[in-house]
Amino acid sequence: MPKDEETRIVVELTHHSLHALRAAGGTVEAGGECVLENKPAVEALLGAVAPEWKTAGLRADAFIWPDAAGWRLSTDTEAMLDRTGEALSAIAASDLGGAEFAYAACGAGDGGAVTPEGSERWVMAFSPSASLERVSEALSNLKVESDGAGPAAFAHVSAISAALRLAGGGSVALWDLGSERSSVILVTDAGVQGTATCTVGLESIFEAVQATLRLKFRGAGARLFFNEAYDFTDPGPKVAAIVGPAVKEALGLLPRLEAPPALACLGLTGKQSWFVRDVAAAAGASAWETSLGKLAGELGVKFADDAVEASFTTASAGLLGLLGAQLRGGGAWLPSWAEAEVPAGKPEAEPPAAQE
Repeated sequence: MPKDEETRIVVELTHHSLHALRAAGGTVEAGGECVLENKPAVEALLGAVAPEWKTAGLRADAFIWPDAAGWRLSTDTEAMLDRTGEALSAIAASDLGGAEFAYAACGAGDGGAVTPEGSERWVMAFSPSASLERVSEALSNLKVESDGAGPAAFAHVSAISAALRLAGGGSVALWDLGSERSSVILVTDAGVQGTATCTVGLESIFEAVQATLRLKFRGAGARLFFNEAYDFTDPGPKVAAIVGPAVKEALGLLPRLEAPPALACLGLTGKQSWFVRDVAAAAGASAWETSLGKLAGELGVKFADDAVEASFTTASAGLLGLLGAQLRGGGAWLPSWAEAEVPAGKPEAEPPAAQE
């Protein structure tokens, strides 16, 4: 890991979004966020953090997130007994139901490494290898080189928890929005408190946009969802009315706290804030917002000036969390992807049917 005074580039890539920054000595000098569908914005962002990117590519501390992740918070019994890589792999395999996969795990409260001699609860995410490979290939196609791409979502948990400590409490449901289905992770100032699956994925959201706007093709719904110039003031609540009940049901599966959690979303940018806001309202919650300047200070990060800070939104909180975790060192909230295979004798799942 480079020394604190050295310049570093941090990149977070999901199935549909890119977040990137360049920092020196903990000061963010350039960066921002964009959806991958906006090719000019992608080129502008990578060119801003690395002016030589277009001709020579760039090296970065890269963190990726797949479109088919599952989550699990350990029970107290699992926290005491199931702490080895073999045990974690077996638990993830039972939840996935087959196919080669990778997983990442860390302490649910402090993001520390899961060691055999510990007893604290852990939180784990896992994904089919094929889903991880797709986003890894996208990273390569963007001419971004890295010594190893870690899992991005855990830094979002870290940043949200830090923001809640700064606010003196509260809770946030982090919505990990996958293609076919999704998960919600309950985060407080004490870390992860619960996880639940949600039947809504991006594909069904695209269908909701298609139905609301009476578009002929589902692909048109996808393009319009990520169209940063389209005004969703009127159709947004109608889209949310279709999606909201499933999100509300998922939130109801989380441990109950004094007040409903605010909703944050992983994998989007600030340009889709209308969606998070409208879905949160439809689900009986509010959209999570925080002061990035104050959060950056809590994480040991600062912005070079107001213009740089304005390039980011709450959707980039995880990116700040990644930089802050690197500056602190020690590996908290920076677990690695661990490759695993289907246990011997367990049949692989049938491949999904091709979509029209």
